[in-house]
Amino acid sequence: MFSDILAFVKTKDDLETLETEIGEIRNALYKKEAELELVLAKRVRKEVADIFRKNLYQENLDKEDYFAKLEKEISRLKIIGLVVAFEPTEENIARIFDWISQKISRYIVLDINIDKNIIGGAVLVIGGKYKDYSVRRRLRDYFQENKAKLIEKYERF
Repeated sequence: MFSDILAFVKTKDDLETLETEIGEIRNALYKKEAELELVLAKRVRKEVADIFRKNLYQENLDKEDYFAKLEKEISRLKIIGLVVAFEPTEENIARIFDWISQKISRYIVLDINIDKNIIGGAVLVIGGKYKDYSVRRRLRDYFQENKAKLIEKYERF
């Protein structure tokens, strides 16, 4: 029912933007209809406003129930922590989101952080579990496993 709206939510920032927009719309519902249109035109992203217009102007729609159900759906979204070594583009975010949502659940939101110290790869935090797929971890593991061999090899120089 809300997949058209939730399609705009891939990151925690997207979620915060949507929640702000929902708050603005809900406040405007209790004012004149012109106020609602003003909010939809000026304070809500066009694509999102178009969806809300389509949904809110249905006959016999209980708007409070609609927003209560939308908020319940939003609360079901699982926050996935993602640490990467670079500032991801929108295209990168979309690809990462699609991959993770196929593997885990479509009800996810990426909380993206940047840490250049991981060198490459990614670190995921899912439900309190930490999964380190970084280049830093791989290098650390390699050197830890081969420490004796490397020391022996370079002592000959």
